Amino acid sequence: MKESEIHLGDLAVEILLHWRSMIIFMLIAGALGGLFSYIGSARSCQEQAVIIEELKKKRQEKQQLEELWQEKQLSNDETALKTAAGELLSSYGIMLNEQQTNNVDYVLNYEKNYYSQLEYQKQSVLMQIDPNNVQRGEMTILIISDDLEKSYNIERIYEDIVCSAELLEEMGRQSGLETKYINEIYSLTRSASDSQTSGDTFKITISHYDKELCLRFMQNILDYIDSKRALIEKKRGPHEVINIEQAIATISVKSIANAQASVAQNILDIKTNILNRKSSFTNEEWYYYNLLTIGKLIGSPYGSPEDPWAAVYMETLETTADYDAAVTPKFNIVYVLGGMILFSFTYAFLIFMKYVLNNKIKSTDQFDELYKIPQLGHIPTSGSEKKPLDFIDKGILAFRNRNKRRFTQNEAVNLAAAAVKMAARKDQLDTICLIGCTFNDTALSICKDIQDNLAKDGINVYILDNVLYNAQTMEKLSELKGAVLAETAGNALYTEIAQELELLKRQQINILGGMILE
Repeated sequence: MKESEIHLGDLAVEILLHWRSMIIFMLIAGALGGLFSYIGSARSCQEQAVIIEELKKKRQEKQQLEELWQEKQLSNDETALKTAAGELLSSYGIMLNEQQTNNVDYVLNYEKNYYSQLEYQKQSVLMQIDPNNVQRGEMTILIISDDLEKSYNIERIYEDIVCSAELLEEMGRQSGLETKYINEIYSLTRSASDSQTSGDTFKITISHYDKELCLRFMQNILDYIDSKRALIEKKRGPHEVINIEQAIATISVKSIANAQASVAQNILDIKTNILNRKSSFTNEEWYYYNLLTIGKLIGSPYGSPEDPWAAVYMETLETTADYDAAVTPKFNIVYVLGGMILFSFTYAFLIFMKYVLNNKIKSTDQFDELYKIPQLGHIPTSGSEKKPLDFIDKGILAFRNRNKRRFTQNEAVNLAAAAVKMAARKDQLDTICLIGCTFNDTALSICKDIQDNLAKDGINVYILDNVLYNAQTMEKLSELKGAVLAETAGNALYTEIAQELELLKRQQINILGGMILE
């Protein structure tokens, strides 16, 4: 006997033919998985409900403190704001000592200075000038009157008005710059003579990166001087104001480069100091700092593992509706699908093991391959048993029998009877037997149909059931010269068929072939 091989196609068909039971058990497994997820979710929700009830009790206190906090923010009272921040933190169990509050105040003051310096660096004309490409404008103003001493005194008046805040504001309005930034690029130099005793001239200097704007500033100064001349003449007498020299040139100014470098270095030093201070903040200091700067109760941005629950409470629990949603048990579809898929693979594996370990003849086996005897017929069931969605089973079987022609039971019986008759006449036998292992009712009915069919042609057929285990049946073999195996698929063992063949050979009975009955 040749060992039976496993055909993957037959195995796949065998698994697919169990689709009804597989679907049923998949649904059961999915329901169990969903129930398991629901129970787990309900247990988790119970734990959450306890926590949420505690949080709800503190919600009113939280709202009151937040309202107080908002009122303090609107008041612009820094001391009151810090006091309210400390109270809010204390309500959540976040306590700061005096040293910790001082550390935060130190950083906040430095940050004010830092942002002030950044704003100055961005807005200041002096910081925007290219030190190697400075537009420098100069004017020398001469004051003349009928008396030299008088000229000196009038000249001092003009020096004062040229440096007045009114002129700086006027220049700022026309240029769109703040007065403090204009004052940096604008300067006055007294006459070369002793400034304490004499001098009737003074020089005005303006530095800018825009030549046109520099010229406009110089004209603004002259117009302003001219607008004040009538009032000064009324107070001090007649005199002349002469612009004896006016020039503009592109020059390099080292002092501007030094000033820019100094400001940049100062900004860097402040930033480094702030970062160093923040890196040593405790969680409590971070809460205090973030509350004062961004108005949120959050901890360290560096992800400290010791983060109090207050931050989670403030960020995740916002409304009562969120609380209710958090404690609602739910089915997890992942568990449902996971249970169905896992069981389908388990069920398929069990069918595979059953198929592999099955030692009984299958409907797809061939006698000529297993036992080297002719295959005289393959007789299917009548198909009288109907199942729900039977067309699916027919489609699966059609896949397995796609290269074979299917016959009805009557057609298969006639073909098998014809094959047996031809084999018997070839060996000149008029009496043969059909032997097998434990015929069921269907197998006996088929054997009787073959018996009746052959009887019409004068061939006597004996049906010998369970020949290996029935002594009376075995004794009848001594009277016969030819035999045909008629084995029921899923009923006869491979070893039993081999024993039957061996028995027939010992009795010198000619083996005409075999038939498989489904």
